[in-house]
Amino acid sequence: AELGRVELVEALLALEANPNAPGPNGRSALHLAASRRQFSVAAPLLRAGASPRAAARDGWTVLHAAAQGGDPLWIGALLGEGAAIDGATASSPGRPGVTPLYLAVQNGHAAATQALLEAGASLNALMTSDWSPLHLAAQGGSVVIAEALLSRGARVDARGAHAITPLGVAAAGGQPGIVELLVERGAEIDGAREGTPTPLFRAVQGQHADIAQRLLLAGANPNLPRSDGWTPLHMAISLGDEPGVQRLLGHDADPNRITDTGWTPLLLASLLGHHRAVAALLEGGA
Repeated sequence: AELGRVELVEALLALEANPNAPGPNGRSALHLAASRRQFSVAAPLLRAGASPRAAARDGWTVLHAAAQGGDPLWIGALLGEGAAIDGATASSPGRPGVTPLYLAVQNGHAAATQALLEAGASLNALMTSDWSPLHLAAQGGSVVIAEALLSRGARVDARGAHAITPLGVAAAGGQPGIVELLVERGAEIDGAREGTPTPLFRAVQGQHADIAQRLLLAGANPNLPRSDGWTPLHMAISLGDEPGVQRLLGHDADPNRITDTGWTPLLLASLLGHHRAVAALLEGGA
């Protein structure tokens, strides 16, 4: 089944081979065929009684395998046979449970994502990693997938681990197309729990100048601090990002903001020997 050998599969089934016999990891022949996108063997296995709802010991279903493989034909066939669309795998330390939609999005499979969405897959359920499918699309950078999720009602400001939003994920990961889409769809520009880095802070930290500029133009507040009092301006200075310092000062960043340990932007720039940043800060009112 894994190799797509239809004649051999049919011959074994004719000899009354069990189509649901599990392998060492609990996966059936249907699991293996779906994972390798061997759609030609789906029909004979299903006709012989292979279960479309079969799950391995870790909760991995045939639909999980099809979603990870990205085959919309497999997905349609399995759902038509009664596969559970939102079943999650078992979670374990360092390995969160996931749904088929989560896997399709994570692997950048737009057609598979669309097939699952059209069948009613849950959009906003947070996995045990506390990320929604939209967080994953933001990380992967697929505007097509992100648009599909949003058009079906995905929450643009869903909060994940540490209250990070999809916009924060896109800003941190340097995904300008996703940032543009989320801003257009009304994402909260400064969306973050108090004390956690804002999308602008994450963009500055990642040295994604185009994203930082887009967020500033959309009204991002350059003075919202991290839990230790650091602002995006402190971060830009620490990285030696002189254009970033200029950019932030040009959008009203406070040149005199003090961190919890007493660091002003000017003191930090002086200590690090960033002379142009020092000059820009002095000119900006430090």
